[in-house]
Amino acid sequence: MKLRITLDGVTYDLEVEFVEEEPGQPKPSPISTAPKPGASSGAPAAAAASRPPAPPPQGGGDKTVTSPISGTVFKMLVKVGDAVDTGQDLIILEAMKMETNIVSAGPGTIKNVAVAEGDAVKQGQLLIEFE
Repeated sequence: MKLRITLDGVTYDLEVEFVEEEPGQPKPSPISTAPKPGASSGAPAAAAASRPPAPPPQGGGDKTVTSPISGTVFKMLVKVGDAVDTGQDLIILEAMKMETNIVSAGPGTIKNVAVAEGDAVKQGQLLIEFE
């Protein structure tokens, strides 16, 4: 479901997913959005709130890169056979009008690219495999 909200004059488009709770799993604690006493409501706080969290490192011992978020493949920066270095940008994902760079966790050669520009991806979906 998509929602549009306006907060302090800034409009945000959100994509909301309903997840069923598993029996025996603890419920997450609610997140308070009320400002803390003495906190200013200036622009720096609003800018920090609109900044996306840093994505976790992609890849690992299994030589794959998975999507840290759900979104759309905005730009492919590598192709099969390319040699990449640690920290090199591989893909740019777009979610909620923000771009997220997917970077290489280590050096290697691209073995398989499982997505193309314009593809919708889900969190955890395979993006790239290394040799």
